[in-house]
Amino acid sequence: MEQPLVFRRFSPDKQDQIQELVNYATLLGLDGRDLVSIGNKLIRTAKSQERDQNRRLISTLNPMRIGQKFPISSQFKLQNSTGVWYYFYLDGWYTPTGAWNIKNSETKTKLFHVASENYEFGSCSMRVQYFNNILMDIVRGELKLNF
Repeated sequence: MEQPLVFRRFSPDKQDQIQELVNYATLLGLDGRDLVSIGNKLIRTAKSQERDQNRRLISTLNPMRIGQKFPISSQFKLQNSTGVWYYFYLDGWYTPTGAWNIKNSETKTKLFHVASENYEFGSCSMRVQYFNNILMDIVRGELKLNF
């Protein structure tokens, strides 16, 4: 009699379902590499959908470049719904944290903000990743432009 396979990665109550999946995959003539390939395809598809959704979300903002000396990913300005301009400056040229200095144009109040996470945008330079992260924080409400 054949011993059932035990997968430590899954809880004991899931073992029966995993065994059924293995049996079905075997019946279809699939092996472990095929299942890994299917899993990787699901992961790639999910990341692609997340990347597209994130790009759509930040496209709702209208960041404007400040001057011509630096790229928009290093410094830009945004106007909030009340008409107040906020100026964003990446803290350091090659900062490892993605920290931003933000200034309110009316009150001259300054704020220091580090993006809450690295959002999925595909491959890009770190500076562009920091730029996209700060825009996502604004869209998601992690950074409120009301100071």
